[in-house]
Amino acid sequence: MPIVIWNDLRKERSIRSARNEVEHMKWASSMQILQWVIALRFLFAVALAHASNSYFNFTLEDDMFVGRDYGYTGGAQLGWSKGLAPTYDKLAPKWIATAAKSLWLNNDPSQQKAVSFKVGMMIYTPKDLTRKTPDPTDLPYSGMIYWQGTLHSLDNKTADRAYLLLGLVGPSSGAEYVQKGIHHLLGSQQPRGWDSQLDNEPVFKIGVARRWRAAYYNFDHSRWGIDVVTNSEISVGTFESIADQYISFRIGQELLYSYPTAGLLPGRDINPLACVAGRNVNIFITIMARYQPNALYVQGNTFGGRRTNLNIEREQQAWSAGVNWNIGMWGYEFAIVRNTGIFDGANALQTFGQASVTRRY
Repeated sequence: MPIVIWNDLRKERSIRSARNEVEHMKWASSMQILQWVIALRFLFAVALAHASNSYFNFTLEDDMFVGRDYGYTGGAQLGWSKGLAPTYDKLAPKWIATAAKSLWLNNDPSQQKAVSFKVGMMIYTPKDLTRKTPDPTDLPYSGMIYWQGTLHSLDNKTADRAYLLLGLVGPSSGAEYVQKGIHHLLGSQQPRGWDSQLDNEPVFKIGVARRWRAAYYNFDHSRWGIDVVTNSEISVGTFESIADQYISFRIGQELLYSYPTAGLLPGRDINPLACVAGRNVNIFITIMARYQPNALYVQGNTFGGRRTNLNIEREQQAWSAGVNWNIGMWGYEFAIVRNTGIFDGANALQTFGQASVTRRY
């Protein structure tokens, strides 16, 4: 009899512990959502304070769009942009405008200027979410919260940008609770390996890029046209370093006005300035080649902490296809991205979808 009572007590204690864990997960997820709401309201207030040619944007990237849960499993960002103007003085805080004066972006006074800021989160996981001790030959669990500021300089032929990303990787990012909360709401498999996620570490990335219209053709007496847009980008940082070259083929309306900032390669730099007032639509296909010498989410913490034995696949390829459409002051985008493996021996390609909504003020 004592043994039966003891077993019943253990079962009750186990059930109570499980309930407490679920309640803690719900509370943590609610706190993360609350933080996003606060950030959303702050950015919305900033946008209203700069009502002329301002853009507010929300972007969601997730592999649930393609029925997968692996690698870059999801991300979300809130963004605000302002432009266009002859200088950065009235677009950005004084310290940014002052720093921008020493950059090559100011060399051509005929180009228009714009700025964009965003805050967001990225989550990376291995393929097998059921293992409490993740497969050492697969990606580690990791999450990052970040802020990014970007300066734009553009005209009808070229669009230059320079950006700085500052972030925090590790448990303090809250990525564990966000993913568990979403999986709980969807009733999907709970990820069990977050106890082995990368340690807390501040990260940065600084980069420059140029985009230009290599060719274009406008149909006679029509708003429709086709164009070819090329893009070169290079960045260095502790989060990752990349050198990208990609080419995009587009068909649609008002292509001249949207090419500088169109989100042709989701997962990198979706920019709210892609929203063009009026009613128009375009579809695109993008092919990319990348050289990537380092990535914290593959190789592990840079300074101590948790390291992996994975060898990053330095030469990668990707393609994306999607649609952009604008109705009045609202802009929408949806795209699918497929990457080759990002480390040696990767047993699956990286695939995810991206949905974005932009409001112009």
